[in-house]
Amino acid sequence: MSDSVKDALKGPAIHEIWEDVYRNPRSERFYELVFDWIADRGGVPAGSRWLDIGCGIGQHAVRLRRSGHRVVAADFSPDRVGVAREHVRQQGAADDIVVQCEDLEKGLSFEAASFDAVLCWGVLMHIPDIEAAMLELVRVTRAKGRLFIYEANLHGVDAIVSHLVSFGKRATGRSPYKQIIMGPYGREYWTRTAAGDLFIRHARIPSVVAFFERHGCHLQERICGEFTERYSLGGPLGQLAHIWNEAWFRVLSSPHLAHGNLLVMEKSA
Repeated sequence: MSDSVKDALKGPAIHEIWEDVYRNPRSERFYELVFDWIADRGGVPAGSRWLDIGCGIGQHAVRLRRSGHRVVAADFSPDRVGVAREHVRQQGAADDIVVQCEDLEKGLSFEAASFDAVLCWGVLMHIPDIEAAMLELVRVTRAKGRLFIYEANLHGVDAIVSHLVSFGKRATGRSPYKQIIMGPYGREYWTRTAAGDLFIRHARIPSVVAFFERHGCHLQERICGEFTERYSLGGPLGQLAHIWNEAWFRVLSSPHLAHGNLLVMEKSA
């Protein structure tokens, strides 16, 4: 990861923008649906030891704790680690959730097979060296343990629209992107921000699955997450996007056109 990307993610600026966009009551309600599904059908018994890597403020770690699990919540950003510790404390979960600083791309401090389950929610999409990160996820998961990987889908409607918009902006000289590359794991956007360079990947989901399968993990489920993130537009269209996300998850459940995809992998014995 370049120094500029690290600088952008270490500080609070980009994370606070993400919190403003993605942490709203309707999105939180949607995440509750997904984590209810994980509790009911994820195949991880209560009392298991989880790693929530890239934990942000720790809201998903708190959800896992509510389902009866012990959690280590870790993030690359020292700023987010501090915020997560305070959030966990406010939720009365400090006895069951350990919060610490970890660098997934550089290598985690945990011994091999340390966790019964690993959650990596929207994290790999911001890591240029995705293979190093995925190897670490496999390494720290015990045999027969589960990995829950949430990524943006290259073939989702949002990603297609984003690519068309980026093409139009480049054609008119208004593009914020330093570089756009189609790599083996998806389309990669390098974006200029005031805090530094931001890296985002829309993933080739089959390529991600194939990597994990080459390293001893097998896909158990691929389910949809949010169909769209266009609620960021706000107003009536934003509210309609929230309604559509919940309906798609509850009724149609197809991941292939959805922006968010949740992959449930099991590590071989």
